[in-house]
Amino acid sequence: MISNVISTINKEINVFFRRRFDLNEDRLLTSQLVNQDGSVAFLGENRLVCSLINIEEERVQLNFGGSTSPKTNPPVYLNLYLLYSAYFSSENYDEAFKFLSALVGFFQTKSVFTPQNTPGLSPQIDKITFEII
Repeated sequence: MISNVISTINKEINVFFRRRFDLNEDRLLTSQLVNQDGSVAFLGENRLVCSLINIEEERVQLNFGGSTSPKTNPPVYLNLYLLYSAYFSSENYDEAFKFLSALVGFFQTKSVFTPQNTPGLSPQIDKITFEII
């Protein structure tokens, strides 16, 4: 489920970047930033990188989840913390700000994702809400 959420949202962001900046290639990739040996974990530069940096259970929902039958498990509510980083060469450092600003704009215009408004999102997911921290 986590993979579906992250890949689907990032595909939408790449489509947004392609249209906004008239690009022929994706600028956002999903990856860790560094390998265990300290080397860069992905190829290329002049990209944004999305990394999952933390997962926690949403504790507030546990108190308001309503009654569930003893035969079914209650739904799981998670907070996924994603880090969007700009990895641009020093010659293109201003481009990093352009893409980061566009990313913020993307989430300002669409902060709630559902299977109805986001093709490719699993129908098992009720909704995903993004909050900029």
